[in-house]
Formats: sequence, structure tokens, C-alpha cells
Amino acid sequence: MISSYLNQYSDAKYWPLPPQNFSWDHFVFIPARREGEELFEALKSFERVDSKSQLVVIVINSNPSADENEFEAHRDLIKKIKTQYLELWHQREFSLLQANNFKLLIADFGSSQNRCHSKMNVGLARKMAADFAVHLYAQGQLRHPWIHSTDADVIIPKNYFSFPKSEKFSAYHYRYRHRFNEDARLREASIFYEIFLRYHRLGLKFSSSPYAHPSIGSCLCIQIPFYVKVRGFPARDAGEDFYLLNKLRKLAPIDWSPAEPLSIFARPKIRCVFGTAAGIQQILHDGFLLDDPQIFSRLKNYRERLMIAAENFPQTDFEFEDALRNSIQQFKSPDHRKHHVIEFFDGLRELQWIRRLRTRELPRQAWSQALQNSAFLGGFSATSPQESLAQLQKFDEESL
Repeated sequence: MISSYLNQYSDAKYWPLPPQNFSWDHFVFIPARREGEELFEALKSFERVDSKSQLVVIVINSNPSADENEFEAHRDLIKKIKTQYLELWHQREFSLLQANNFKLLIADFGSSQNRCHSKMNVGLARKMAADFAVHLYAQGQLRHPWIHSTDADVIIPKNYFSFPKSEKFSAYHYRYRHRFNEDARLREASIFYEIFLRYHRLGLKFSSSPYAHPSIGSCLCIQIPFYVKVRGFPARDAGEDFYLLNKLRKLAPIDWSPAEPLSIFARPKIRCVFGTAAGIQQILHDGFLLDDPQIFSRLKNYRERLMIAAENFPQTDFEFEDALRNSIQQFKSPDHRKHHVIEFFDGLRELQWIRRLRTRELPRQAWSQALQNSAFLGGFSATSPQESLAQLQKFDEESL
């Protein structure tokens, strides 16, 4: 399975492998575009972890349409990194450095136009790095079958690598806390965005969704055998984490990591399509509302009726959508039909279902009203945004 993936689907086929005398217990990557001091803070946190056998890969990335200022900023960034660490090995766009407590590999796809991949985006940057981890694992240079994905604005905890992992999970999602900007308006927007993340996941959990897991690309630990089965990260400009986890969940559960929470700097970025930065920008522009909690009650009811209909098919008056009705007919046993329904009505279709209901019947409402009226929060009492977030963090991490 792994060799087949590497031969057919890897986007790191032409990455040179370090000499065989280099090997590691742990692998983590950071896609980096127009990064500054936050990246160096992130690297400092790797010096404090309780493992001394780790490879940190930074994928400096741009696309050919970027301006010269971006390329120059990347050249300056690489130069600054190399002044702080000892270079051990260099080949083409790749430099292996010795840092305090870890090895650092720079993959330079962003310091000049001719170094850019023609289709580069954050999804491809993540995929290239993760595929490189699979190559190392196949060569025996990575000893454990786990790929860690994070970002340049994340501070990791001391036990980031060392928590016990089970083969029954396709991935772990780290707990997280956002660090907030000193600007009062940005700080409030960032708090509201994390409230949205926690509230939405708790609503999905209440509805008995199998896809009620968070989807933050900087907080992932992915098991290699499952990663190759779903053919890696999708090379998308945004949402690559959501789509990867949606596929992984169909193969095996996703669990919270018991490690201490990651600290993520909540910062808006103009270039992001969606995700944390885009969410903060939207709140700054449009204000903050939450989905009507009735949406999750309706989703819970819909899922229950869907599973009963799958069990009793074809003796049911449930109105299946055409694609599901056509595909479910090939399964003879109730268990197989129910499993097919779970795979068909996945995290993406679930999100589309919520959006339709929001547009047609149940528009978003004031955030404080939604929290207080949510059956799945049970007597929510906080009044300020900060108090509300603290309660949601507690509820959320107790319920994955």
C-alpha cells in the first residue's frame, strides 16, 4: 500500500532523502508563506519538547504570480534561519540544519519565481511535506508511523510528541487555545471565531454526527497507513484539513490528543479563502452570529430517521435523495446499508445540509441567544464573550 502510494500519488518523489545515517522518531511540518517572528517563536517551542529525535520540515512556498517583495522576504527568512543553526547537508532546494534538540529541514519553494511550483497552494505544501514523511518511513528513516501537521503561528507543548497513540485511530486532533491580538477589536473577533468553532462542533456532537471532530490543519497527528489510503492531503487553496479528515473518518475514528493544548496566534490574513484568518476577517466586517440551535436538533432527527430508513430499506417512506437511493440498493444487509449511509452523508454533505436549512428556514441569530437556547449546552450561564469561550472550551474537550 505504501509503496504503491509513493509510486503513483506522491508529490515528494523528487525530494532528495538525507543520508542514511540520519533518522528520527518524530516528524512535523510547517507550511510557511510570508512568515515573520511567529515562526521563530514556533521553532523555539520545539527546543522544549521531551523528545530529542525529531525532524521539523519548513516548506517555504509561493506561487509564480507572487511579487518580488514576497520572494525577497523569503530569501531574508531563509538567511536568518541559517544564521541561527548549523547546516549539515544541502541539495538543490533543501537544507538540513542542526537546531537545539531537533533537526530542521528547509524546503525552498518560494525564494524566487523559478523555485515556485506552478500549482503551489497551502494544500500542496502540506501534501508535499507529508508525502516526504511517508518516503522517510518507507526507507526506515522515520521510526514511528505518525505525521504531525502544524503552522508557523503555533506554540507546541512539551509533550507534543510523547503521548501514547493507538493504531485504531486514523488521526489525533490536538486540543488548542488561541492567543489573542492586543488590539481590542481583533481580540474580540478572534474570541468570537473560537466560540463559533466550539459551538459548531458541540452541535454536531449533539446531533450524533460521526463527523463531529474539529478540523484545524495546525493541530493534526495523522497515521501513515490511513494517510496513504486516502491519497494524502488534497492540493487545495484552503480547506485541505477538512477534506482530509472527512476521508480519514470514514476509515477509522479521530480522537483528541491527550497532550497539553497547542497555542495558536489568532491573526487575520488577506490571502486566506476560509479558516481561522478568513473567519476573523468576516466577523470584523459583518459582525458575529451563530446558527440557530434548532438546526442541530433537526440534524439529529434527520440522522436518526435516515438510519432507521436504511435499516428497513426498501420498506420505508423516507425520501432518500436520488444518488443515495440508487447506491443503497446494492447492499443487502441492514448493517452494510447503515455503514453506506454514514459514508454517503459525510461531513461535507452534512455541512451543505446545514447551509440549506440556514438559508431556507432557520437564519443565524445573536450569539448569546444561540448559546443560552442550545439544548446541547444545558443551562449555559456565561454572559461575556470571554466567559462563554471558557465554558465552551471545557464542554468541547470533554466530549469528542
